[in-house]
Order: sequence, then C-alpha cells, then structure tokens
Amino acid sequence: MTNGQRIAILVSGLVILVGAFVLAQGSDDDGGEEQTLTPTEQQQATTEPTGGAQAPAEGGTTPAPATTQAAPPPRVERIRIRGGQPVGEAESLEYESGETVRLRFSSDTAQEIHIHGYDRYVDVPAGGSKTETFTATAEGIFEVELHSNGALLAKLEVQP
Repeated sequence: MTNGQRIAILVSGLVILVGAFVLAQGSDDDGGEEQTLTPTEQQQATTEPTGGAQAPAEGGTTPAPATTQAAPPPRVERIRIRGGQPVGEAESLEYESGETVRLRFSSDTAQEIHIHGYDRYVDVPAGGSKTETFTATAEGIFEVELHSNGALLAKLEVQP
C-alpha cells in the first residue's frame, strides 16, 4: 500500500466520522435561535407525561398538566436547654388554629416542660431529646416553660 492510498483511507474515514457527528447532532428547526425556558416551563417539561396528546376540555382548551411536588418537610421548632436554663432568648412561635405544632426539646439534664393552655407535660431525658406533637386548637398566647424553675422557653401564639 502506497502513502497516497493510506492518506486517501484516512481522509475517507475522517469524512465519515464528521458526517456521523453532524447527523447525531440533529437539526435546529427554530431558525437557529436558542429557546430559553422559564423555571416553571422547565418544571412542566420534566413532569409532563410523554406519548399521546391530551384531549381538550370543555370550551376547547387543553387542561394544564398535573404536576406532582413533594410536600415540604414538617415544621419542627427546636428548643435547647443547658444547665436547667434555656439556650438563647424565648421565641414567639406563631401558628394558625388547626395547624400541627411540633416542638423538639433537648437538654443536658432531665427536665419536665409545661405547655400552658394545652396542659401538656413533656419529660426530656438527661442528654436526650423529646418531640411533642399536637394540633393547635386553643387560640391565644401560651407560655412554654421549664416546670422546675418556671424559666420561659417560648411563647406559643395561635391565631384564628
């Protein structure tokens, strides 16, 4: 095989590879302009079912696709106790009536906590934690305190 034949084979192979690459890229039918999707459109594009068109609803409009979004994690308020005293200032914790209240207490010593207005007592073990969960049914402002010394841990505010 001569050098000329080798070069011809290499050039032919290169032409075939370039052609295959161009075909694999596909064509741009929108006139060369790049389409930019908004975040909402991107979300819809990834959640829309594929295959088959949706039938128009009454009035001739196509219904919006149903999107499934994971529910946000439940709200948990953390309250820390060290040496029989609250860590930091007592916060006002605001809830709406009917909302689920989740309070997580942690303490380096064994403590009993009283949630006024709901008459709930929470026993927190030494070096451990305890979560109290209940529905905010009583409206008003209620103190959450250490039962042993009356130290204010939080104010629970439940709005109608």
